[in-house]
Amino acid sequence: IWIQKCSPRTALSILQEIPDAEYILIKRSLLGNLKSKLKIEYDRNVYPPLAREVFIYAMHEKIIDKIGRELGRKPVLYEDLKADPAREIKGVCDGLGLSYSDELLAVPYEPNTSFSKDSERGEVLSAKAIRQINLFYKLYKALPLSFMRRVYLMVYNQYRPKLAVLHTHSFGEIKT
Repeated sequence: IWIQKCSPRTALSILQEIPDAEYILIKRSLLGNLKSKLKIEYDRNVYPPLAREVFIYAMHEKIIDKIGRELGRKPVLYEDLKADPAREIKGVCDGLGLSYSDELLAVPYEPNTSFSKDSERGEVLSAKAIRQINLFYKLYKALPLSFMRRVYLMVYNQYRPKLAVLHTHSFGEIKT
């Protein structure tokens, strides 16, 4: 068993390299995803544009849904998994033809969370920001995935050469 948490873009590459494996797709809600991601950024005094973050989420969601269709599998919703782990894990086992055991519910590691208290989740986004997020999301959901990928790559490649220069420069300072 190999568990890999990765972006949906990376998952596409893994699927091509290991096509005969069994995959479980987990999808998080828009607001849950953004609250977690933005909390990490805000704690580092980084304030990414909401429109960009929603665009990336919508593109990733389309990729997850595409992978799910290709595999004949419906993604597990992260919030459902948190609310009722036994029900969701039983469903995953049934879908994979595996037998279920309560031992599968044991979590052998510390939870990975951006929040020290649940109350912090409500403090990340204002009501105005949530309205903007929902508006951007409706717009981006209407775009074809192929178009979204091209836009993403254009924006990513625009910044990539600058990052490469910084990366190369930092290596120049290493003393051996």
